[in-house]
Amino acid sequence: MYNTLKCTFRSLISPVIFVSILIGSLLPVGSHAGLHLSKEPLKSKLPPAKVIPADAEYIPTVLVTGSNRGIGLELVKQFAANGWNVIATARKPQKAIALNKLAKGNDKFTVVQLDVTNADSIAAMAKILQGQPIDVLLNNAGVYGNKEKQNIDVLDASEFELVINVNALGPLKVSQALLPNIRAGQQKKILAMGSGLGSMAIGGRRGGVTGIK
Repeated sequence: MYNTLKCTFRSLISPVIFVSILIGSLLPVGSHAGLHLSKEPLKSKLPPAKVIPADAEYIPTVLVTGSNRGIGLELVKQFAANGWNVIATARKPQKAIALNKLAKGNDKFTVVQLDVTNADSIAAMAKILQGQPIDVLLNNAGVYGNKEKQNIDVLDASEFELVINVNALGPLKVSQALLPNIRAGQQKKILAMGSGLGSMAIGGRRGGVTGIK
């Protein structure tokens, strides 16, 4: 039996707004191996892969969405440097120059196409990764959207739907598609990136009144 996947969203429409933090505890009931989340900044160096599982022969696998630039790119660099098997996704892999450089000559680094708003893309990714255990799924892909179109005075429905699809529904759909992979991994962790820009205080500095906070 597995515990129900639990998600919390701090906002659905704000700058970079991303799912506050989601930890789906897919671990067997009674397990104490869940992830502890701290408010402290992310450390610059991740622990070496070999110290994470009890089995020294086991190399954990992480999948990071939206990893062609920014935080996502740095995360896959850190994981790769510490010996993890890395699956990095991007909407346009052929244009993800930095990712392709990391993957070149590294048989533990794979780049996969993924558009979190496209059901066919998600299904294609899941098919490619069928049977591949994933220890950590890190939902990082997100969009800020057009700020002017997110003011409640002139809220644009299509822009609202885009932000919701990428930042809220996307992580859930990707997580759902990869549940068999997560359950096959040892760590069984699903995470979603949060952002200070999702706060009312910081988001308000950019002006306007957003529809939902």
